[in-house]
Amino acid sequence: MAKRKVVSAKKPPKKPRAKQQKKIKPAMQPKNKVMQKFTHKVSPKRFFSVILFGTLLLSLTIMLVQYISQNYVLAEKTTKLVGCVVELNTSLLSLNTTNITLAECSTNLTSCRSDLGNCYSILASCKSNNTACSSQLTTCTSQSSSLNSQLTTCNLDKTSFQSSFSSCNSDKSACQSSLQAWQANFTATRDKYVAYKCCGATNYTYYYLNNSDIACTNDGNISSATTGC
Repeated sequence: MAKRKVVSAKKPPKKPRAKQQKKIKPAMQPKNKVMQKFTHKVSPKRFFSVILFGTLLLSLTIMLVQYISQNYVLAEKTTKLVGCVVELNTSLLSLNTTNITLAECSTNLTSCRSDLGNCYSILASCKSNNTACSSQLTTCTSQSSSLNSQLTTCNLDKTSFQSSFSSCNSDKSACQSSLQAWQANFTATRDKYVAYKCCGATNYTYYYLNNSDIACTNDGNISSATTGC
């Protein structure tokens, strides 16, 4: 009988043991469980992004409030300027009406003097013929009284016109003074606004055109200017 070879089963090779990694303790581990949950949930990147977004949002809000307030002041001053222009137009209309009245008064005065000259001529003619000219002399005297009354009225109208004209000139001067002050204030506000919008957060006082660019400066010197936009 042939001998059977006994084949022994090979044992599987042993797997190398994985090196045990040492647990690294965090440098700063909060003792409070609530803080542990918070630090695990919010990463430093997200926390920094939230702070940066909040800062940008606050800056935009401040700039928007400044822009709205400047527009409100500008609208209020524009309204005052429109009112001043309306008053000036009213004064000019009144002045034109007064000028028309004065022209009519001057025409009446010329006519009055002409009639008075005619009256004196008739009176001289009447003196040569007393009997025939008595009734004409009475009529001429009556006309002379009427003409003198008209002349007095004309002088009163002239005085009233001169008073109205002086008042109109005074109102015009006051309106022009207010307009110049508003224009100066508007120019200063416009310069600051353009410098602020073009040259960054620094509140520059002056700006000027350099070729096609806007340059900003605090003291008005070109050498110390900063090119904005």
